[in-house]
Amino acid sequence: MIDVRDVAVIGIGMTRFGKYPDKGLKHLVREAVEAALADAGMTRNHVQAAYAGNAVAGAITGQHMIRGQVTLSAMGFSQIPIYNIENACASSSFAFNLGWSAVATGIHDCVLVVGFEKLYDKDKTKSYDALESGVDIENFKPFLQRVEQNLNPPDKILQEGGPLRSKLLDVYAFHARRFMKRYKLRQQHFAELSVKAHKNGSLNPKAQYQKAVSIEEVLSSGDIGFPLTRMMCAPIADGGAAAILCSRKIAARFSGKPI
Repeated sequence: MIDVRDVAVIGIGMTRFGKYPDKGLKHLVREAVEAALADAGMTRNHVQAAYAGNAVAGAITGQHMIRGQVTLSAMGFSQIPIYNIENACASSSFAFNLGWSAVATGIHDCVLVVGFEKLYDKDKTKSYDALESGVDIENFKPFLQRVEQNLNPPDKILQEGGPLRSKLLDVYAFHARRFMKRYKLRQQHFAELSVKAHKNGSLNPKAQYQKAVSIEEVLSSGDIGFPLTRMMCAPIADGGAAAILCSRKIAARFSGKPI
C-alpha cells in the first residue's frame, strides 16, 4: 500500500477572464504563474514538475501537442518534466489531480499546475466548433436522433439556427427541460441560479462579469433555447489560473497559511 503524504496549496494566481484578442497563450500563462509564484514566495527554480491543462488551443490558435512546453519554456521552465493534459472541461481539474498525486506519492515535492484557454475568436463559429469537438463527433447526431425517437412527449433536441447556434447549448436546454418535467421546476428556478452566479462574480475582481443582476434581467436577456436565456449561459472567455502544490515539509518553508 502506498503511503500518501499531505499536500498543500501554497500559492495561487489568476488572470482576469475576458476577451483578449491581443494576448496570446504565453501572456496568459505568464500572468497566472508569476502571480502564483509570488503568492508562494518562491521562484521557478523550486518547481520540480509542471502540469498544464488546456482543451482548445489546437483548434483556436493552431498550437498543438506541446502547449505546456511552449508557454512555460518562455518563462524559463526548461529543465523539468512538463505534462500536457487535455480532457475537455475537466482538463485543468485532471492536471490538478495529477499534480496532487505526484506530491502525495513522493514523486515530487513541489509542482506547478496551470490551466489556460484562449476561446474567443472574432469568428464565433470557430469557438463553437472547438467546444463541440468535445463529443464523439462520429456518433453525436445519430445518438441524439435515437434519443428523440424514444421521447414521450416528443421533443426536438437540436434546434434550427445555422452555424451561429451552439449545438451544446441545445443539448443543455433539452436536459433542463427534462429536469423541469421530472422535478416540477420553472424557468425562474434556473434564473435564480444565474442571479447567484452573477452575485458571486460581482465580488470577484477577476471575474469576466462583475455586475449583480435581477431575476427579471436574467429572464429578459434573450432566449437561447427554452428554458435557457443568455445570462444563464457561460460566456466565451480567455484566461488562466495557476497553483503551487507542495509537500508539508516544503510548505512549512514558504507559506504561513498552506491550504
